[in-house]
Amino acid sequence: MRAFVVAALALALCSCSHDLYSVHPELKAMDDEMKRSNEKLDRDVAQLNAEKKVLAEACKRIVMPPLGTTPDAAIAAVQPCWGRPKINRTTLAGHVHDQAVFYGGGRYLYFDDGRLTSIQCVADQGCPTARP
Repeated sequence: MRAFVVAALALALCSCSHDLYSVHPELKAMDDEMKRSNEKLDRDVAQLNAEKKVLAEACKRIVMPPLGTTPDAAIAAVQPCWGRPKINRTTLAGHVHDQAVFYGGGRYLYFDDGRLTSIQCVADQGCPTARP
C-alpha cells in the first residue's frame, strides 16, 4: 500500500512524460479499486444525506405528547428525533420525580409519579409542536 501511495503522489506531482502504469502495472488495478471504493462511498454518503433530510423534515412535524402520558409513551413519541434520554430520578416523601434529559441539551421531559407533567425545550433544539 505504501508503494501505491508513493507512486500515486509521484504521479500527481510529477510532470514526467512516461506513464507510471506501464512501469508499475499493479498501480492501475489499485487505482481502479480506489476509484470504485470512492464511488461507493459517494453513493453511501448521498443516501445517508437523503435519509437525514427526510428524518429532519419528519422531526419538524413531531407532536408533543399530551400531559399525563406515561414515561414509556412520551419518550417513544419523541425518541425517533431526540434520541434516547438519560433519566435522572429523585424520590422525596414517597413521590418519584423523573427528568428525561435528551442528548444535545435543551430538551427535557418531566414526570411526577409516572405521568408527564411538563416539557422543556429550547426553540432551536427541535421542539415538538403543541397538540391542537
